[in-house]
This record gives sequence, structure tokens and C-alpha cells, in this order.
Amino acid sequence: MKDFIIDIVLPIAAVISLIWLQIVFSNHKNSKMGYLLPGVFLGMSLLWFLLVITMALPTLNADPNNTVTVVDFLKILAVINIPTVVFFSIDFVVKRINRRKRL
Repeated sequence: MKDFIIDIVLPIAAVISLIWLQIVFSNHKNSKMGYLLPGVFLGMSLLWFLLVITMALPTLNADPNNTVTVVDFLKILAVINIPTVVFFSIDFVVKRINRRKRL
């Protein structure tokens, strides 16, 4: 039961909390608050991508038969930026709903 809580419930609660926090930030008077979480996740994903590049490139150069291309690195960058896109989308939708309510 303890493993279930740690492995399933806690990550789901964290995701729901982050989505709720993004909605609260997007509803804030200051319109730039909605960019806080996407900016944090963008910075973290760029640091993660830099880590992947610095760890992968030396090992890739050691194998002459390796066929890793720039497209592969762009795929990695796209995958690790999924949370950034999700939070930007939440911000866009919430601001659009608020704009329609004002009209």
C-alpha cells in the first residue's frame, strides 16, 4: 500500500497541483505570472538537454558506426519540452476564457 501511494498517488497529486497552480497564476492580475511555470520548465528542460548532449556526445564519437543525427537531438528536445507546451497551453486557454468573460 505504501508503494502504491508513493508510486501512483503522489505523482498524480503533484501534476494536479501544478496544473491548479498554473491556472491560479494565469488568472492573476499581472499577466506575466502565467509565464512563471512554463519558464521554469523551459529552463529545466534546456539544462536537461545540455546534460544529455554533454553525456552523449563523447560516447557517440567513440563509435564510428553510430548514426545519431541532429534530428535525434531535436526529438529529445521536443519530448522534454512537453510540460512547457502544456503549461503555455493552459495559460493561453485561461486567458482566452477570461477575455471572453470580460466582453
